[in-house]
Amino acid sequence: PDAREVLNTLTPLACALTNSEGSAVALLDPGAKPDEARIYFLAAAGVKKEAVTKVSLKPGEGVVGWVISKGESVLIQDVSRDTRFSGKVDQFADYATRSLAVAPVRVGSRIVGAVEVVNKRFGETFTADDMTILKGLAQLAGIVLEIARAVAAPAPAPPRPVKPAAPDGAL
Repeated sequence: PDAREVLNTLTPLACALTNSEGSAVALLDPGAKPDEARIYFLAAAGVKKEAVTKVSLKPGEGVVGWVISKGESVLIQDVSRDTRFSGKVDQFADYATRSLAVAPVRVGSRIVGAVEVVNKRFGETFTADDMTILKGLAQLAGIVLEIARAVAAPAPAPPRPVKPAAPDGAL
């Protein structure tokens, strides 16, 4: 399975473990030039998952962009009171995010994306335990991406055999 397939099993797990309406994994694509960088939602679960995976953000845009740029996790109980929330995904997906929790995804020391869960079910609020679960899933996503990149990377060329030196006077 490729990274997308594995991450598409991680997102419903995030929903189930945190009792959330939706979840997504967003990755930063640095682009060929700095102004071409974008954040893409590679995997999603929940009611609007197809729409979510068609949205892209600019680096730093929205809560996900903030988490990727700062490398810090965030838990927001009411997005209407947080200036980092952009609403772009909501507009595109015709959805209403009320609360969310987001954790950065790291590969080695680099932040490459984020895992998010949205809208705790049954009027509940996200807890520190939810954030602990989300951080663990973000670590797992990082491992999946690291393995996927290692498998996709071309294998290094085998070393060339060293020809033994000829004895003195021999050709």
